[in-house]
Amino acid sequence: MLKKYLSIFLILILNLVVFSQKKSDLQERSIKGKVHQINYYDVYSHPNFSEVNSTERYLSSIDVFNQAGNLRVQFEFLGSGKEFYYNKTVYSYDQKGREKSAVLYRSDKSETSYVTTPPLFEENRPENIAGKIFFVEEKTYEYDRKGRISREVVIDKEGMIVQENKYEYNRQGENTRYTIAQQKNRISGSSNLPVKTLDLHMSYRDKGKIKETYRYEDEKLIYKVIGYTDEQKRAIKEEQYNLETDAQNNITKETPSSLSKTYYEGDKEILDWIIYDKSGNLRTRLYILSKNENELIRLEYTRRSALEETNQISAERLTHYRFDHARAEINQQLKYILKFDQSVESPDWFPARFETQFYKFDARGNIIQSVTLQQDSPTKENKNESIREQDLIYYQ
Repeated sequence: MLKKYLSIFLILILNLVVFSQKKSDLQERSIKGKVHQINYYDVYSHPNFSEVNSTERYLSSIDVFNQAGNLRVQFEFLGSGKEFYYNKTVYSYDQKGREKSAVLYRSDKSETSYVTTPPLFEENRPENIAGKIFFVEEKTYEYDRKGRISREVVIDKEGMIVQENKYEYNRQGENTRYTIAQQKNRISGSSNLPVKTLDLHMSYRDKGKIKETYRYEDEKLIYKVIGYTDEQKRAIKEEQYNLETDAQNNITKETPSSLSKTYYEGDKEILDWIIYDKSGNLRTRLYILSKNENELIRLEYTRRSALEETNQISAERLTHYRFDHARAEINQQLKYILKFDQSVESPDWFPARFETQFYKFDARGNIIQSVTLQQDSPTKENKNESIREQDLIYYQ
């Protein structure tokens, strides 16, 4: 499964690389305003047998942003007890706002204490937390004359290049080759492994409203994508196929990987997305209806292998997202998500997960706190809750 999703992940990376009009990190998170710092907390509420709820609240991470809305420093708190530590990543940018480097440090487990109250990091001052930290690795970025990323290099504490990623483009600016050369397992730190290189490159065939993309891994043709657009250049259909080839790289078999269709009805956008398994059989189907980003309905169908012979669908899931705006009176915005499951054994729909998000605003309309509550049951009895809190601090 890991190998299967690695290819999909790499393909998504190549499709999502944006160079000249890159959004800031805050824009990527749909956060407006000049946010200086975000503190994240994980809160767990568990009922016990004495009918008294126990609640645990942990500071999980801190993100610090620059005036342009990009991450400057990121802290991630990990482990527990004597094994508690944190990662600190420091980011730098060039004069055009492009990322130059990301330097990763790790704290000493023997000297690191729990951080219960997050510090407020001042602008243009070093962001430090108690305890010794050690350099782990640095990732640097290079760009070509047109501002497109051309090279990424990861250097370890010995000064060795442990990973190098290279990008190449055609005259149309399309990414035609992506090469990863990894000399060392960056997770385990093992350096006695042979150098691993992955060469992924693409060829494109544009036919007006139809565009074909072929992907090769180490010169072997493995994947094909056919995209269709309408007169307004909006995506209306995309077909994806896994390919099998002979010794001359001629296609001998095409197996559908996914099919997506998009329909536009006024201010509504409807997406019908079908995902197939490795044999080309239906695995999942998603039906998404969105209107002004205020309402989204998702239907998901999943087939179980035991029912394939009878061609039945084993489970049907409905997720309904709804956004309610009531800022004027109660000064908060509510979004609730209800997820229902229906199994083959029962014809009844029953709630499977409840997720509620609250947003608190200041006098200027800025979001100062976001709270996400997840429940696995609508009743108070035998209910497990997990809460994710975000405190937003703005530049003054």
